Amino acid sequence: MRKKQIENMLKDSPNDSFLHFALAKEYEKEEAWEDAMREYEFIVQNDPDYVGVYYHLAHVAIELEKPSEYIQKVFDDGIAISTNQHDLHAKAELQNAKTNWELS
Repeated sequence: MRKKQIENMLKDSPNDSFLHFALAKEYEKEEAWEDAMREYEFIVQNDPDYVGVYYHLAHVAIELEKPSEYIQKVFDDGIAISTNQHDLHAKAELQNAKTNWELS
């Protein structure tokens, strides 16, 4: 139900990063990792300053066992953007997630 509502809203606002993010989260609930990845990557391509996307994109990339170089770049890009935006919370989350990933 919620997913359909988001998809319908996207028809009117196809570039809305928040709606793409919400749809990706719905896909994650279904473990539709490729679909979630597609939505997160759309945001990165169209709204790279949307700092909240990087943590979730990295999580999905790990689930999909993407190459470590890709995952590393996602974390590093997110850390750089959160640093530029002075978003200490996002930066700390990304740094912690990156460290945990590297240690696993």
